[in-house]
Amino acid sequence: TALVDEASSLLHTSARPPRSEGTIRTALSVAAFRLVAATTNDQQESR
Repeated sequence: TALVDEASSLLHTSARPPRSEGTIRTALSVAAFRLVAATTNDQQESR
């Protein structure tokens, strides 16, 4: 999550008012979720 926080912070820190000279329109959408390793039972059930 640290990299997501950093990306958000970088975008917001450099933000300028809309349509200001030299600005580039950007957007950041993030879907983050925790990955959990499968257990032996999970692996056997999926066969």
